[in-house]
Amino acid sequence: MNKIELPASFKKKIATELNTTVQTVHTSLCYFNNSDLAVLIRKRAKELLVEEASKIKIES
Repeated sequence: MNKIELPASFKKKIATELNTTVQTVHTSLCYFNNSDLAVLIRKRAKELLVEEASKIKIES
């Protein structure tokens, strides 16, 4: 089953940005629905995760 793991702080941020509830964000990230809003939530989640990952500095 597909599921996007996201910290609670990111879920709250997405809910606030998109004027929806954290529950809606959660169900969208678990692929329980596929509405336009759910697709937008998953897109924003990916953007936040990529942004967070870019902060990682690998020393060689």
